[in-house]
Amino acid sequence: MSLAMPLTVSLPAQWFLKKRGFATGLAISGAGVGGGFSSLIVRGLLPHQGYRNTLIIYACMNLALTVFAWTLLEVRMPPRNAQEMKRWLPQGISKDVATYSIAAAMCLAVLGFLNPPYYITAYTTRQIPSLDPTSIAPAVPLIVGNFFTGIGRVCAGVVSDTIGPVNTLLVSFAVGGLFQMAWWPFATTYGNIIAFTCAYCFFGNWWLSILPAAIAQIFGVKGLATTCGLMILIRRVVRPLQE
Repeated sequence: MSLAMPLTVSLPAQWFLKKRGFATGLAISGAGVGGGFSSLIVRGLLPHQGYRNTLIIYACMNLALTVFAWTLLEVRMPPRNAQEMKRWLPQGISKDVATYSIAAAMCLAVLGFLNPPYYITAYTTRQIPSLDPTSIAPAVPLIVGNFFTGIGRVCAGVVSDTIGPVNTLLVSFAVGGLFQMAWWPFATTYGNIIAFTCAYCFFGNWWLSILPAAIAQIFGVKGLATTCGLMILIRRVVRPLQE
């Protein structure tokens, strides 16, 4: 997944200019919708297959879908001068202050991005102890939130094409952070937890679909996948602090 992510998030941005945000958001929305379906599948398999067999079945499904998706990919190679030196990153990117600004955003703003999806099922079980932990009920907020993530990323693409990808990133970080501070601590009922998860996943998950469009706008599409991969790698530096 780590090897494929920079490719999948950056590929749509190579083919579109006017509707780059929408195209990227539509492509990346599959990660949210797929998360919703996969949660349903895993929840259905666990009681009957156990953890080991469920993991094997899920891994085989992912392998089959990945191979199929790989056959559909087509890379748009930028024109290149025969005498041009091949670079790992676009020239001058290490001296551009925008590079460090985006890297800081990935480290700081995304630090809390995954907290609600990671912990919302355990949080639901703790807040609503009457729910059967072996049923699908505790996972409903996460499942519905995944579908809202897909919808939100498509809408983020439309917003990005209107106000620009960098401004859209700021909106997502601000709204997502506000929801975590002002709403999540007071979401103590089942309906309120579901409402919070849907709203947060709709607004707070824009960064993955908007990041390639923002990088393409600032640095161009040359070396886009590598630059996206670098920013995602930088985010991993602070990931242990999230545990």
